[in-house]
Amino acid sequence: MDRPTTLEDAARELAARTRPSRVWNEAESVLAFLLLVYLDPARLGGTKIRADGSSSQHPAVTLLSEIIGRSTDAVSWKIQNQRFVLSGGARGAPGRSARDVEVVDRYARHLDALWAAVETMSVHLPRLPALLDALGYPGGDAADAAAVASGTAVRSRGIAIPAGGTSVRREGVARRGQRPFRERVLANYGNQCALCEFRPATPRSAALFLRAGHIRPWADADDHQRLDPANGLSLCVVHDRAFEGGLFTLAEDLAVVTAPRARELFEDDASFEKAIGGMNQRIDLRRKDFERPGAEYLSFHREVIFGRAAWGT
Repeated sequence: MDRPTTLEDAARELAARTRPSRVWNEAESVLAFLLLVYLDPARLGGTKIRADGSSSQHPAVTLLSEIIGRSTDAVSWKIQNQRFVLSGGARGAPGRSARDVEVVDRYARHLDALWAAVETMSVHLPRLPALLDALGYPGGDAADAAAVASGTAVRSRGIAIPAGGTSVRREGVARRGQRPFRERVLANYGNQCALCEFRPATPRSAALFLRAGHIRPWADADDHQRLDPANGLSLCVVHDRAFEGGLFTLAEDLAVVTAPRARELFEDDASFEKAIGGMNQRIDLRRKDFERPGAEYLSFHREVIFGRAAWGT
C-alpha cells in the first residue's frame, strides 16, 4: 500500500493492517496523543500484572493497543515520547520522532482540531467510540462522524451537527473538546487553584471546587481560543468567579493585580481578606511542566474584563 498522505488515508491504512508497521503512522500517533491529553501520563508505565494474573494497565491503553495492533508497552512508550515533546524535555521519555513533534505541535494548543481528527478517523476505525468510552467520554459522539460524513444530520448532547463546515458543527466539536481542555489546564497547575493552592482530595471534589476558567471568555473567543490550554487558569470556584468578574487580573509577569474598588464588594475587611486578600502575589512559575498563560489572552483580560469592570476605577 502507498504511504498515507492524509489523516484519513492513515486511518484507512491502519484499519487494513494485518500486522504493525515499524513506523507509527499519523493516525495511531494522533490517537496516542489523545490518550496523553486525557490520562495522567505519570501513572502510565509498562503493563502491570496483579497477583491474580490480570493487568492493571489503564483500559484505554489496552484498547488502543488492540486497535493499532501494538503492545501496551509500545503505546505507553509512545505517550511518554510525546510527553517529552510537550514538556520541552522536562517529563516523559526521549526518543521522539519527527512525527511526534509534528503531532504535538499541531494539536497541543488546538484541541478543536484534535476532536475534528478523531471524527475523521472514526469513519474508518469503528472501535474508536469504545476507546472514548474507556477514557470516560461518551463514545457515541465519535460514531456520529460517520453520519456527518455521509451527509446525514445527527444530534450529540442536544447539538445538531450537520455535514460541512458550518458554525453549528464547529460549535459541537468545540464543546466536545471542553473536557480535555479542563484536564490539560488543571494538570498544568498541579490540580489545584493557581492562586490560593486549594487542592481537592478526590476527582469528585475537584469537579465541585475547581474550574478550568477561560482567560479570554468563551463568548469572546474563536474555536481555537476556546480550547487552547494557554487560555485557561485552574481556579477554585471563588477565584474563578472573581477573575471572571474583573475583581483581579494578572500582569505580564503573572503578578496579581486587584481592582482598586474590589473591597467595596465585601461587608468587612475580614471577608475581603478571606476571598481576595489571601491569594498568592503571583502564579508560581517553578513547576517543570508549567505552560505559561498566553500573553495575548492576559492582555485581553486586563484591557476588556478588568479594565471595564465597574469596580476597576
